[in-house]
Amino acid sequence: MINLEDEERKMYSQNGEDGITIKLIQLLNYSEDSLKYYVEFGAEDGSQCNTRILREMLKWGGLLMDGSNENLYINLRKEFITKENIISLFQKYNIPINFNLLSIDIDYNDFYCLMEILTVYEPDIIICEYNSSHLPHEDKIVIYNPNAVWDGTNYFGASLLSLKKLANSYGYSLVHCDSIGINAFFVKTKLLIEKNINIKNCDDIEKLYKTPKYNTGINGGHKQDYWNRKYISYDEVIQNNKQNKILNKIVNLKNILYINLATRPDRKTHIESELKKLNFIGTRFDALTHPVYAARGCALSHTACLQMALDNKWNHILVLEDDAEFLNPELFLTQLNKFLQRHSTWDVLILAGNNVGPYEIIDETCVKISKCLTTTAYLVNEQYIPKLLNNFQESLDKFTHIDRWWNNLQVKDNWMMLTPLTVIQKTSYSDIENKVIDYTDFMLKLAK
Repeated sequence: MINLEDEERKMYSQNGEDGITIKLIQLLNYSEDSLKYYVEFGAEDGSQCNTRILREMLKWGGLLMDGSNENLYINLRKEFITKENIISLFQKYNIPINFNLLSIDIDYNDFYCLMEILTVYEPDIIICEYNSSHLPHEDKIVIYNPNAVWDGTNYFGASLLSLKKLANSYGYSLVHCDSIGINAFFVKTKLLIEKNINIKNCDDIEKLYKTPKYNTGINGGHKQDYWNRKYISYDEVIQNNKQNKILNKIVNLKNILYINLATRPDRKTHIESELKKLNFIGTRFDALTHPVYAARGCALSHTACLQMALDNKWNHILVLEDDAEFLNPELFLTQLNKFLQRHSTWDVLILAGNNVGPYEIIDETCVKISKCLTTTAYLVNEQYIPKLLNNFQESLDKFTHIDRWWNNLQVKDNWMMLTPLTVIQKTSYSDIENKVIDYTDFMLKLAK
């Protein structure tokens, strides 16, 4: 039984966080060749923060961000962080989906930024400031304000209970709160189980909570909020978030993965240029390969993308192959926006495909399809992700192409195709067919 209270040590951190961090890393026992990467924001100038010990003592790499400081020598970037831009910033700085440690201390919107991060990214360890002036049974979060900064009162952040509810919902366990009552530590529950790590009082909020010991205000914390501003609960935030994230306009389209082979940097350049035309920010998915059947590697990659969407509870996923080409970006965006505003009961929206079956015109934005080939670009709605994932897995079991097997779903479910057709598979050399492929005519005609 490991008692983390015995491990607190201060070298570069504000309090005893350094000792806890090092102990957790020792317990997780990363291999020599495994990724060793951290992200910390709210790091000030980087001299006193939770990850400096990883950089200087363990020689890890990572990203620091702060609203007022920049130092490229330690990869500290000056960025003002909000829940709206945090995913874009992670993508801007090429943060891997799975990394080792995340530390958050921005004094106000910590909960909201963490909530956004966990929809896409999976750090092993999370360190997050909590508002310890709220007792362990209190579920309290500040009302979101993207421009807010801490005003010196106890109106900031979120209570430990609120953070724990969020972390638990994404498969993390509370393992420690520092003795001063500032930072809470969470670790992926599955890692604790896999590595047989037994931490005293793990996920027991009553025993791990620490009262604030840094001021003379509420419960030993900061002074009482002058304006007695309202807090909201975890459930209220989640409900508001669901309502705001209904995929009814392009601005809500965030979960974009493009599949790219490491051996095709030319295609990576191409697809990133295409996404830039649309003002979309995509995340590269490192294409999986098969030693004999290239098409099977393609199927494995698409299956893994859907699995990622399911694991991260995404409310949609846009999957692109790296040879997708948008011939008329302005018209495409106009039609996609109209479609999302008008339609809510669709399952899959094909953005680029070779329609070979009958179709039904729904309106000026789409047709309902029953037999469409190619997986160049498609958008999947939340409720349909598990079903399409199962279909892809079946196709792998049967050693058939996924864009043939998914025809079984198209004939009975709500599969749509965006019109007019303006997205194609770029004419280029195919690693699957080992020759230059030109499907332009097929992909620009609904009726064959």
